[in-house]
Amino acid sequence: MEPVILPHRPPVLAVTAVLARDDDAGVIAVRIPPDWSLLIDGRAPAVLGIELLAQAAAAWAAGDGAPGVLLRCRAMRFHVPSLPVDVDLVAHVRRADGASGQLAAFEGRLLRGDDCLVSGTLLVQRLAG
Repeated sequence: MEPVILPHRPPVLAVTAVLARDDDAGVIAVRIPPDWSLLIDGRAPAVLGIELLAQAAAAWAAGDGAPGVLLRCRAMRFHVPSLPVDVDLVAHVRRADGASGQLAAFEGRLLRGDDCLVSGTLLVQRLAG
C-alpha cells in the first residue's frame, strides 16, 4: 500500500489507503468518517459519492505530485439513496479519454463488496506545481 498524500485532513479525509496504482488506474480504500460535517442525521446522501471518487482520483494522481481541482461530473449514477458511514468501501478510478493537457477525465465506481453504489465520470483540472 502507498501512503495517502492529499491536502484533506480529518474529518473530511475519506481515503484510507491506495490499494493498487498503475499508469492508468487506481484502487483506493475509502471510509466516510462518522463525524463528517456533511452527514444529515448521521446518514451520508449518495451525492457524497462524488467527493469520495474525487478524493480517490486525487490519491491516484498524487503519485505524480500534481494537485488538481474537480471541474465537473457527468453521467453520475446513484444506485442507492445513501452511503454507509464508517464502513470500508473501495473506489476504482481509471483515466478516461476526452481530456488533454491540464485536464484529466476519470471514470469512477464506488463499491461495497460487489455492489456498485455510485458511478460516473469526473473532469479534473491539474494545477501547476
